[in-house]
Amino acid sequence: MVSKIKVWDYENNYFILLFIATTLLVYFSPSVLITRFIFLIILIIIYNSKNDYFWLAWLFVIVDAPGHLFSGNYLEDTKRIPVYPLFQAVSISFYDLLIAVYFFKALARKRNPVKHVFSMQMRAFLELIFFYLIFTFIAYQVNFIAFYRTISPWILIFAIFQLMPNEQNFHQFNKLTFPFVIFAFLAQIYSFSEGQHLLTLLKGTDYLFKESLSIQIKEESDVAARNLYSMFIIIHSTTIAFVYYSRRISPFPRPYLVLIIVFSFISTTLSGTRGFLLAIITIIIGSAFFGMVRFNKVFQYTAIVVLLFVAIFLLGSYSSILNRQFELVTARYETLLLLAQGDATAGGTLYRLTYRIPKIMEWINQSPLFGFGFSETYYLHADNDIGFHTVILNIGYIGMVILSFIYLLIIGKIYTKSKSQLYKSVYQNSGFVFMVGLCAIMIFHLTTNIAFGITPSGSGALHERYIIYGLLLNFFNITVNNIKAIRA
Repeated sequence: MVSKIKVWDYENNYFILLFIATTLLVYFSPSVLITRFIFLIILIIIYNSKNDYFWLAWLFVIVDAPGHLFSGNYLEDTKRIPVYPLFQAVSISFYDLLIAVYFFKALARKRNPVKHVFSMQMRAFLELIFFYLIFTFIAYQVNFIAFYRTISPWILIFAIFQLMPNEQNFHQFNKLTFPFVIFAFLAQIYSFSEGQHLLTLLKGTDYLFKESLSIQIKEESDVAARNLYSMFIIIHSTTIAFVYYSRRISPFPRPYLVLIIVFSFISTTLSGTRGFLLAIITIIIGSAFFGMVRFNKVFQYTAIVVLLFVAIFLLGSYSSILNRQFELVTARYETLLLLAQGDATAGGTLYRLTYRIPKIMEWINQSPLFGFGFSETYYLHADNDIGFHTVILNIGYIGMVILSFIYLLIIGKIYTKSKSQLYKSVYQNSGFVFMVGLCAIMIFHLTTNIAFGITPSGSGALHERYIIYGLLLNFFNITVNNIKAIRA
């Protein structure tokens, strides 16, 4: 029997209060020493907490926060999630410490007796990382600090597997993170109207976002504003909303799931980000395709698609500024047709193809087969906005072929398990939606920003890119093992 989950309860209140408290602490603490000390206390609380889904949800929303909150690249930037200086030129971040806490907590937890469906693929993945570590050690010089910060977040998959061992944990996790799709949309509207991120508002200065691209919309604007927040929260929430919607009995009310899907689509459409829109459209079309296998679902999924465009029309009618943005992003998305017709620059709008890819290819050509591994050369020249080529810079064409084969094995495993009659009898076609979500991440990676590879954050520690794999793979794993329990 599926237990119903309230859309909002006391736990959501605590969660929002924690998010607000985190914001106040980071941006209004009288001393960075106080901030660092309190975050150390949080580590102790997390280690002793029995509600691991609560704190993993907190981690997800602060690493992929609306308004680019909590971002920071420099040690002297005091208004950020804390960094702890160790000695000259070496420091350790709160996230480094948190991952260590989760690693030891997962080890200390009674071993999860459930076998992971993807254990073979994960073992091959770890062996690939180990190979490239040895390769870099022999051929180049390993940047051990960067290696740790871009590899250690994979521990979060192990932590999620150990610390969220049942489906109810994932329902509770999603209950806490779903509203942040709406918060991200509201932060996006603020940025369009005020021309600044929430990060800039609270900091008074901006270390990160100094691009020439404007994020403010004016009625006389002739170029679309480009801005999107909480991208991986949106990908995850859209995928899981369709997973729930595809089931005969959903733990969440269906109108609420549709609301999450609508806000995700509108926020993505407004962003002017072509690759991300393709990813969300993949989720919508792929989920509808598998969901409409049952004829009585055709009307429901068609209604959702119609509702998406009705919502955009109503928003445009309500606000002349948003209407102008919709007009401008429509023109921007039409450049994809030029790309399909053979214009590699999409009307001169693809800076990646004309400048950034040729630049990174100069380095790839120096070591095309195996790449530069975890060397200083890789971390220095990795470009997070060019996902495919950055992975090749890291592991070469041979490594890319092996990694892609592992990815296809995972997709194949999901497809095989999801099409079994026993799985469908319990979860209907919802298993296929996990596969669709992973394909959407790959489309995002190939068209917009790095989100795949043995370092899916490129040269940075973008933890949301690791967390989403842990969430999707482990959630699906639980559903498969629930089926095994029924069969037994």
